[in-house]
Amino acid sequence: MLLLEPFLTGWFASATALHAVSALQKFTKRDFDPSWRSDFLYDLVSAVFHGIILAWIVVTWWL
Repeated sequence: MLLLEPFLTGWFASATALHAVSALQKFTKRDFDPSWRSDFLYDLVSAVFHGIILAWIVVTWWL
C-alpha cells in the first residue's frame, strides 16, 4: 500500500489538472469550434470527478 498511495495521488492530481486545463482551452476556443460545449462539459465534469476523488485521497490517506 505504500507505493500505491503516492501513485494514485499523483494520478488523480495530474488527471484533475489535465481536464481542467483542457476545459479552459475548449472554452477559450469556443468561437472556432461549433461543438465546443460537449467537449467542454466532458472535461469539466471529468475535472470535478477527479478532483473529488483527489480530495478524498488526500483527506483519508495523507491527513
